[in-house]
Amino acid sequence: MKTPKILVIDDDYDSLEICKRILLDESLTVITHNDGEGALELIDQIRPSLILTDWDMPGKGGLELIVELQSNDELSAIPVIVMTGKYTSSNNLRMALEKGASDFISKPLNEIELVARVKSALKTYRYFREKEALMLESIERKEKEVNVYHANIIRNKKLLESIKKDLKSLFPDASQSQKSVVQLIERYERQNNHVNSEINEQAFTELSSEFAIKLKQLCPTLTKGELKLCIFIRMGYSYKEISNLLYMGYEAVRKAIFRIKQKLQLTHVSELI
Repeated sequence: MKTPKILVIDDDYDSLEICKRILLDESLTVITHNDGEGALELIDQIRPSLILTDWDMPGKGGLELIVELQSNDELSAIPVIVMTGKYTSSNNLRMALEKGASDFISKPLNEIELVARVKSALKTYRYFREKEALMLESIERKEKEVNVYHANIIRNKKLLESIKKDLKSLFPDASQSQKSVVQLIERYERQNNHVNSEINEQAFTELSSEFAIKLKQLCPTLTKGELKLCIFIRMGYSYKEISNLLYMGYEAVRKAIFRIKQKLQLTHVSELI
């Protein structure tokens, strides 16, 4: 297991050194920075496991830095502990937590309290990272299962179309035998479509519920069918593959995509992906 990296940001040199010494004694990797300016670029570069930042610094303060972190999807999960010797009231604590701070430590720093809070924050961060990794692994596995399933649907559909075409060439006079076999194939197709539809619905619910919820929040007028189209596009399917999977004509898919772009206020030349 890698040693956690702690980034300590403080414009007070003595406080910075005290914090660094305490954390180094705990066998943690410590990186220091003496103001809020440029901190976001440094955080993006080193990707620390935890940030300790002073509240009140010249230029950019700790809370301003937290707001910037929260607006960055790749960095927002990093826990931040705010340190202050000035803003120590319960209202200040509430303000820091509302901005996105994970914890709050008063100065002058107490060694036992600092170590306890840092270890607690690291433990929580590690737990959520492990949970996230398991979730991503599960999603990747489910995507592979869905892709294999969809490939089979497309293969079966092409096979049935090929059989019907061959039958028509074998029986050009549209004999009763040909009609009976074609009707049998079409009945099988309808039953298969119904089963595929149910399995597809379950797969989409498991795989893409969060994406669909966010997209629906962004554009409430999207229909269930349009959301499904967006999910297929997000998964990398071409319009032709989507038309096979949803048993829609190619032109119908193109028109549906055009309507989705209009609802999302995109130009007709924009790539929906």
